[in-house]
This record gives sequence, structure tokens and C-alpha cells, in this order.
Amino acid sequence: MGALQEKMQRLETTEGKRVIIIGGSAAAFGVDSSMLEACLNDTMPTKGEIQRPDDLVDSNRRLHAEDTSGAISDVRVVNLGMYGGLGTRVMLELANPKIHSGDIVILMPEMNAQSYSSYFGPSYYLQGLGEHPKYFLCLSDQEKGQVIGTMPQFAVKKLRSLQQKYQPAPTEVYQRSSFNQYGDVDTVNATVNVMPDGVDTVTPVDFSRKLLEGDFVTYSNAFAKKWQKRGATVYYAYCPVNAAAISEEGQLQDFHRQLQDTLQYPILGTPEESVLDIQHFYDTNFHLNRDGRAYYTYGLLRNLKASVGDSRYTISPREWLALREEQPAEAVRRTLVSKAASEVTDLVWEKTAQGIRITGLTSEGLSRPSIDLPEAIDEVPVIAVADGIFAEAKELQEIHVQVTSPEQMTVGQGFLDGTDAKVYVPAASLEGYQLNYFWSTYGDQLYGE
Repeated sequence: MGALQEKMQRLETTEGKRVIIIGGSAAAFGVDSSMLEACLNDTMPTKGEIQRPDDLVDSNRRLHAEDTSGAISDVRVVNLGMYGGLGTRVMLELANPKIHSGDIVILMPEMNAQSYSSYFGPSYYLQGLGEHPKYFLCLSDQEKGQVIGTMPQFAVKKLRSLQQKYQPAPTEVYQRSSFNQYGDVDTVNATVNVMPDGVDTVTPVDFSRKLLEGDFVTYSNAFAKKWQKRGATVYYAYCPVNAAAISEEGQLQDFHRQLQDTLQYPILGTPEESVLDIQHFYDTNFHLNRDGRAYYTYGLLRNLKASVGDSRYTISPREWLALREEQPAEAVRRTLVSKAASEVTDLVWEKTAQGIRITGLTSEGLSRPSIDLPEAIDEVPVIAVADGIFAEAKELQEIHVQVTSPEQMTVGQGFLDGTDAKVYVPAASLEGYQLNYFWSTYGDQLYGE
């Protein structure tokens, strides 16, 4: 969250025309701003000459001669993508005073109910901007009240963190140094898919129309209208989505039609174009790895250029990736500590081709004060825990997670619904759990042992 102040400073100090990306962490992980900027400005670095076809193909897949009449050029990219727990609306409010004529603003909310609502996370705001009171004035009166009400508890947490003097390990992705100058998450530590079976099965992606019942359409239309009057151009773009996570593929077009009917600013592309294969993702169904960013940005470029009639050649992901000198990190294989199925009497689980998913507690487990979540059962890794399985465990006081790597076991937003139990993880992995995208939600209840 500390990187938010650098993002705001870039927005404030970057002069001229900007392409401004606003969204959650899917935007931070999903956009390769250097690729976007270099391709729009035609300043593409090369290793030798890139062989470009005689006939160029635009975003509508028509062959034609190059047309630069509507070209977007001389722009700088600012990626304001931030953790979704902060809230989509507050990101629009923070950006609002700095949007001016010539800007291209791309709104990229994640496909979940929280991102399409007016949800606001005051503690995350304080983590990112608490030392900069000028941003406080951008908030609504209700949000200001939430920030003030959160300050005492936040101050206690901050004092504790200062006493710990924690420095993230160089391999941790969720730290300030993982952001590049544009505001992208750009680190060699996020190069492969680390999800147990390539997808987060606990939180599937839903393109339901119910998402549009939130406040996003109403408030984004209001901001778009305001910015358009200032001479800015506003677009909506679908965020990257893991193909293996889509609950009902038939919903995509229905959602798109509804969005077209309600948004008062244009949409770049279709939802299908934002759906990528599992090898392009990192640790969630919305977070791309380094190679995945190039593939998503390529689609974003083609749609953006098509919207203004710019048919200049768009470098392909393969060509762009060939310009990078660094090699992707290799996945590390580990020996798992396994329990025999006969020893696991508290849990209900199902075994799939990818691994074991904990789906509930047995009657014996529901009465216990302590529950163990093993790393593997009969040598098969435990890869996910269903939401709400502890809600009826009235005696539960402790949950002992025996998984060394937090990336191995996926938990959802309702992991601890209905319980105040403390969660114990291996002491050597505590900091990794506290920084993990999924587990960090429960940071106040995590303890090392």
C-alpha cells in the first residue's frame, strides 16, 4: 500500500497527455505500461530489426494500409491500479482533481461484487496515504468519517509494526519495491503460475448481471461525464480473467450487453478478449505474471487503437517478450509433509486431479477446540479450503495450518466466517502468509508456531 503515494505523485507530476489506468490489483498486475507507452508513441526498442508484415492487421482484423490519422501519441502512462480492498470509488475520487484535457482514462474494476460497489477500506487508505493529509480532502464525507473512526486502531497496529522493524524478503512480491516507475507490479518473482492447480477454485469469477446492481455504473458515469467535460476521454476495459475460473461462460455476452446499455462511456473490446489461459497468471484469477501482462496489454492496445482509428502496427507479445533479457524463474519443487487419511478424522475433503480441497468438518471436528489443516493427505497436496467451514464449530479456538508455502493452499474471503479462532502457521512462513494476497486478509489472526 505504501506504493500508492508514488502512484499519486506520478499522476500529479506527469505533464501533457496521459493514459491513466484506474482499478484494483488486476490493473497493477495486468498492464505493461512500458509496452503501452512505447507502442502508442512509436518508440519501440528493438534488438535488431523486427520483421513487420507488408499488410498490417488492425484490431478488427481487416487488412489495409497504415493509417495514422487517429493515432494516439506523445502520451505517458500512469497505472493507478491498487489493492481492491481499498475500493474502486475512492480511486476515482483520488484521481478526480488531476484529470485534465487530453487524458485517456481507462477504468478496469475486477470482476467481483466489492469492486462494483462503493466499498471503502479506510485502513488501507491510511496505510497508503495517511501521511499525506491533502488526499483526505478528496474523499466523501462518509469516507472521511470512516477514516477518522479507524485511526485509533490503525495507530496501534502501526506502533506494533514499527517495533517489529520488518523487512520483506527479496523474493516477496507484495512489497513496495515490486512496483516500477509507472505503477505496474513488475518483478522477476512473479513469472510463473503458483496456484496449486493453476486456478483459485475457492473464488470463481462470476459475470453475473448482479454485479451491475452495485453503485459502480452510477458513480463511474458521473465521474466520466465530469472528466469528458474537461476534455478527457474515458473508457471501460475488462480486467484479465483466468479462463479456468469462469463459473458460467454463457454469462459473458449477457453481461456485456447489459454493461453497454448502462454505461455512458465506451467499452474497449469484449469480455472474451480479457480471458487468458492459466499459464499467464500468477497467484489469483486476476493477477497476471510477467509474460501474461504482455498478452493482455497487446489486446488492450489493439482495442484502444481501434477505438480512434489508429491502424499502426502493434508489436506482438512474442516480439515484446523477446526484447527482455531476463529469464523467467523456475518453479521450486518441495517435499510435502503428509498425513495418512486415517489420521485426519476432523475434516471432510474431496480429491481432484489437482489436489485435495477441504470442504467441511466432520461431526467430531465440529466439537473440537483445535483443528489441524495438513499440508498433504496420503501424499496428495491440500490446495484449497472452502469458505465458512468453521462457522458451526462453536468450541473452536485454534486452527493450525501446517502448509509451509501460503501459495499452496488457497482460502477465500469467508475462510474465517463465524469464528474468532486464532490461526497458527509455521513460524518461518509467518511473514509470507502476512504478505500473501489471500491470507493477508486475516493478518490480525495469524500467529507463528
